[in-house]
Amino acid sequence: MSATVEKAMAALSPFLKTAGAALKAQGQGLMLTAPTAAAAVGGVVEVDGKLPTVAAGAFVAPTATLLGPATVAEGASVWYGASVAGAAVGAGACVGDGAVVRGAVGEGALVGANAVVLGSLGARAVVECGATVEAGASVGADGRVGAGSLVAAGAAVGAGELWSGSPAELVRALTPAELAAAAEEAALAVDLSAKYALECAKSYEELIADDAADEDKAMRHPRYFQPLDGDDEYTSVGGQDTGIVPGRIMNNAISQNKRMGER
Repeated sequence: MSATVEKAMAALSPFLKTAGAALKAQGQGLMLTAPTAAAAVGGVVEVDGKLPTVAAGAFVAPTATLLGPATVAEGASVWYGASVAGAAVGAGACVGDGAVVRGAVGEGALVGANAVVLGSLGARAVVECGATVEAGASVGADGRVGAGSLVAAGAAVGAGELWSGSPAELVRALTPAELAAAAEEAALAVDLSAKYALECAKSYEELIADDAADEDKAMRHPRYFQPLDGDDEYTSVGGQDTGIVPGRIMNNAISQNKRMGER
């Protein structure tokens, strides 16, 4: 290395060290710290060693997320894309698609699709689609928040009241018919969630069989002979076990054995 190059390197060395130190500091600032308190497994996130609890008879959609000490009570449902973190969802309550829940949801309460609940909801309260209940706000029993409304922190929706707007304000008291309709809607959600739970529990083979049965039902004219249900006792022809259930002739189940025995 020539003397000229050595002198140039010596002159640049302090500047290079300074630039390197600055880049290192920036890089450290951009580094993401790996979470140590949470580890997600199939829509369930453990936080500080605590896992969610789901009661038998509750429904949590495969794409929903439960975090930490969240609880979902009997008959409650958390639908597709919804998120419940550290909050209790009461019996028969429904958290709709894409909703975010961080506060307690009372029994039979309804949280609409894409709603955000950071405050608390009383029994049978309704938060319609896209509405927000901020932290520190509350909705009393049978209270209702209109779609897209914002219940600001510190506000309290009274029992049986309808609030709407952004920020939401009292509109009027709900009528008995409206309260009855909300109760009916909650009951329908419980019934529907039970059906979804059964479907989600099926194996791949069972789902394929269901699809085949649905296709057959859609294509087969009701006046055509219908397939047997699989429980018919006649599964042999000519004394040989076929392993299958025969079809119907003249809309009656028959077998070769039965006909020969009747002669």
